[in-house]
Amino acid sequence: MKRHKINENVEYSKLFPKWDKCIQKYLHVEYSLNDDSNDEDYQKVHFDIAELLTHILRFFTSSCKVRDSFKEPLLDIFPFGLSVVVESEKMGIKFSFVIYESNFFLNTFIDYPWYIKSMDDKFWHELSKLSFLGEFQFLENIVPNSPESDSISKKIKCKKSQIFNMILNYALLESSGGSGDFGSLEIRWPINHPWNELLNNGSEAFRILYKVNYQLYRAYYLSTQNKRS
Repeated sequence: MKRHKINENVEYSKLFPKWDKCIQKYLHVEYSLNDDSNDEDYQKVHFDIAELLTHILRFFTSSCKVRDSFKEPLLDIFPFGLSVVVESEKMGIKFSFVIYESNFFLNTFIDYPWYIKSMDDKFWHELSKLSFLGEFQFLENIVPNSPESDSISKKIKCKKSQIFNMILNYALLESSGGSGDFGSLEIRWPINHPWNELLNNGSEAFRILYKVNYQLYRAYYLSTQNKRS
């Protein structure tokens, strides 16, 4: 598998000690029972974390080498975590890089899920690569609400394959009314994951998330163009 390799001697490696200190301060103000930080310290730590997340997410967007641009990152602060979000100018699809408790997450919703049935084996092969880059998970937004679907899901749902569960959820939703609010794809890394590996694997994961969403978007776009002609 080809990945964007980062030379340990380039600019990013110089930031790693600063990022380590930033994470240590974040864990201290969020979870230490003996935390003596004031509001100003708390705000400063969260500002630094937001800057760290933004820096890493911008690296991901610049490394994926797609014919697209991304809107300025937006910050979302919530209990025990922060999220930085960028949006594709071409597709309108959002990608989030998150710190929550003791983990980093890269997440995107699956837009245009109606076209999953049109995807070829290359689509699924690309998606399967995510399992080698971090802890990959398909997060379903809704589940089919029928006795038949519930029975099928309980009998054959798989704990080992996220792709199998994604296909199963899609098939059950389509058979019971539609898959519009389908779910999201997420990759998790522990907060102490080596920075160089996080940047390498994260940039490759971002490329894959972008690519699979683009294939669904393109299927939608071609469908709309065919209807107009």
